[in-house]
Amino acid sequence: MKRRACLLLFCLLLAGCQIPITLITPSAPPRVAERDQPFTLQTGQSARLPAIDLEVAFVTVLVDGRCPTGIQCAATLPVEIELTIVRTGAGVGTPLRLSAHTDNTGAVIPTAPGVVTSAAYDDNTISLLAVTPYPDVQRKPALADYRVTLLVTGGETQQPPAVTATPDSSDASANGALGGAITLAVGETARFAQEQLQLTFDKVNEDSRCPADINCFWSGIVDAQMTFARQGRPAQTFVVGGVTDRQGLVTGPVVGASGPTGWWYEGYTLELKQVLPYPARHDQPIAPADYRAVVVIAAAEKPPPPEPTADASPTPPPFPADNNGLPLLCISEIALTRLAAGASTDQPAALTPPVSQPTLVDEATGDRLCAGQFGADWHLAETSDLGAVWDDFLPDAAGYWVWDDQTEQPVQAP
Repeated sequence: MKRRACLLLFCLLLAGCQIPITLITPSAPPRVAERDQPFTLQTGQSARLPAIDLEVAFVTVLVDGRCPTGIQCAATLPVEIELTIVRTGAGVGTPLRLSAHTDNTGAVIPTAPGVVTSAAYDDNTISLLAVTPYPDVQRKPALADYRVTLLVTGGETQQPPAVTATPDSSDASANGALGGAITLAVGETARFAQEQLQLTFDKVNEDSRCPADINCFWSGIVDAQMTFARQGRPAQTFVVGGVTDRQGLVTGPVVGASGPTGWWYEGYTLELKQVLPYPARHDQPIAPADYRAVVVIAAAEKPPPPEPTADASPTPPPFPADNNGLPLLCISEIALTRLAAGASTDQPAALTPPVSQPTLVDEATGDRLCAGQFGADWHLAETSDLGAVWDDFLPDAAGYWVWDDQTEQPVQAP
């Protein structure tokens, strides 16, 4: 049985689950804050950090999709805020949007997937630590009620020294060789003397992989920034990434969400194989300096073919359309939740091209066909899904296939 969104409509009706997009111009006198020390701002207030000549303003809450206390929700969305940041006295600020999942006290869960809890500005990093109050079923917070706790950190950090890469092969030369797996720490550089080539692992840009101690709607991604350089040629900074298993092994990209798993530069390819460590706990974020990336570099005269087009999976085969059949009814609880929270206008139910009944040998086949058409979070609807929550979203069609979760076979609906 799939996860249900049966209480989502109840959440929407009672608690409103949506904060309208309303901008508030910061007007309260700025408070004084310090770098490396948390500070709290109310809506419309700013903080001045004299030591680094910076001013940060909390503009508004764009959307609050957190599940209110007092009820149960099938899923929860982040709270998203807008800040502005500017050098003191410089005039118009730079807008920054941060988002987070929080616990019921409003404290940010640092490693929750699919959110952006921090952003860079010059050599500083602005991190979101808490958003209060937490929504309650009896009372939706007004925009003026919100408070955010922020932390500004920064300054140049000392990077590990460049090292000469030695692939895992036991007979590799001391200067490194192509074709072997190379493990780099953040800031380390792999040098290939004969090829006059070097690769630096700059940092991890994003790690939204689902921590091992919680369950998530999707697995999340990790993106690593690297820089290729070759003597006499311009250096190139790029991002590679994708989905990994819990050993950190890369299983594929997520088109539109992650970087590709490979890169081509000046006659050489890089393939990202592993990113360690894998997040173990949602309340224990990985320190930026603790990451390791395993890559393989090989000679290649031409760029590699395009990456797969589906979420972390090869390009799907042609859809087995049959004009004498019926379409599949596909649904997505994530799309329904995003629609209810005002984060999207996309409909959460859709029909595939028609297929014959014999094509649906099992429910997993229907799930794969739906995912191939609409995305990894879509699946074949079950008869038990045809209830009040989905009624307003069902397509207007003479008939379509759904899966009977009692008889374990496809049936026609409505």
